[in-house]
Amino acid sequence: MIGRFRSAALIAMTACTACTTMIPPGPPIPERQPAVVSAPFDRTWEAAIDVFASANLPIETLDKASGLLVPRQAIYTAGDTSYADCGVLHPNSKEYREPIGPTNARFNVVVRGDQTKSTIQVRAFFRATPTVTTATAFNDTKVIDCNTRGVFETQMERRIAEMAQRPR
Repeated sequence: MIGRFRSAALIAMTACTACTTMIPPGPPIPERQPAVVSAPFDRTWEAAIDVFASANLPIETLDKASGLLVPRQAIYTAGDTSYADCGVLHPNSKEYREPIGPTNARFNVVVRGDQTKSTIQVRAFFRATPTVTTATAFNDTKVIDCNTRGVFETQMERRIAEMAQRPR
């Protein structure tokens, strides 16, 4: 009986040589501070709405009193690894080692300020859905919560700030 168990274990280990191994995402970056904008709250708020419109992002939440804007749907990030750390597939292989890129992101924008200046803070939440092969599942899709690198947030904050500070 023990001999059969060892044989079965050896066959399972050999059969899984093509299995996907994965390293999870590294630690998150430190909390980002809001970006300061040299424009009053109302102009920055309007600029944020205009940036959403120019990107064709329908708004789900538009609450001027709290300064919160949230798009209706997640955005597609096309696996761009500059946006988030989602881990690594095949970490032990020089030939097939592959960083996992995010497939989509949810984000929100918070605008605060007064009649002379304002701040913007974008928070993004990335996910990846790589397909992996394991000992128990062939082509199993995993859902991974990724750690942002702060790139998307900074880009969005700059676009809003530039639009708010543009002379009228």
